[in-house]
Amino acid sequence: MSMKTLALLGAFFLPGTFLSSLFSMPFFDFSSDMNGSVSRHIWIYFVLMAPLTLIIVGSWLLFDRASRNVTEEDTAETEKRIQALETKITKRIATRTGARVNTLPVATV
Repeated sequence: MSMKTLALLGAFFLPGTFLSSLFSMPFFDFSSDMNGSVSRHIWIYFVLMAPLTLIIVGSWLLFDRASRNVTEEDTAETEKRIQALETKITKRIATRTGARVNTLPVATV
């Protein structure tokens, strides 16, 4: 769960970080005075950052939902296989030993 949280935070901050490194120098004009005035074109950064962030976070959420569904399906299939294998082993033991074997029910999580 903590890794998913870190991935989501990374997906949230990655587009802004990328764009700021890409556009960092042209947006600040230090040539006229040493006050560090911001360029008039800084709006381009925000216009690009907001949709790009939404696209990346949305893609991550869709991927997470799809992978969660696949994991749940795999878990259900594995549980069925385990039950079938357990039944087969129990029958084989009963056949070889002539004894009745009881197993405890498997707790599902």
